[in-house]
Amino acid sequence: IIPYSTEIMAVVKANAYGHGIVETSTFLNSIGINNFAVATLEEGIILRENKINGNILILGYTDIQNIEYVIKYDLIQTIVDYDYAKNINSLHLSSKLKCHIKINTGLNRIGENYNNIDKFLEIFKMKNLNILGCFTHLAVANSLDEDDVIFTKKQIENFYTCINHIKSQGYDTGKLHVQNTYGTLNYPELNCDYVRLGVGMYGIYNSDRHIN
Repeated sequence: IIPYSTEIMAVVKANAYGHGIVETSTFLNSIGINNFAVATLEEGIILRENKINGNILILGYTDIQNIEYVIKYDLIQTIVDYDYAKNINSLHLSSKLKCHIKINTGLNRIGENYNNIDKFLEIFKMKNLNILGCFTHLAVANSLDEDDVIFTKKQIENFYTCINHIKSQGYDTGKLHVQNTYGTLNYPELNCDYVRLGVGMYGIYNSDRHIN
């Protein structure tokens, strides 16, 4: 269902949705999955302490005081907005922070708003950041109701508008990922570097979902 070049990013937050974060991630490593997403720094540390290999992206906020732990355990931090990036850039770090930038395309939870191109360009200039990717979250990708499809397609358009602006200024936006489980099922035509598979990886789905 996904392009051959697209890799799976396994979402193992919340103790792998109750299935056991270490057991699940160890098995996934054994079958060649080397990209993981967690919600917190603590979850990322658990994976590293249990010898999980590959990229581990923290999807949520990590307190500024704990950024050195992200570096110590070779994790990847989500940049939740411009102010967060600016605060990290003011720190005296042991090395650059590996990170992905969250682009807010309409969910309005975390992420710098896609319209704030000047702020994104400032983030890309920051010396403390090693920007490895950019992503967004599709809020209603589980639904094929007309209004929700329109909203989701607008989110996708907003994301790529922002990405193309950044690229036009000569910056490498790194690995791109947009689709969660339902985004992967309902919008498989997107050719991203990763798909973030969460509940679908465990055979769980919403009873009110609509999948084409």
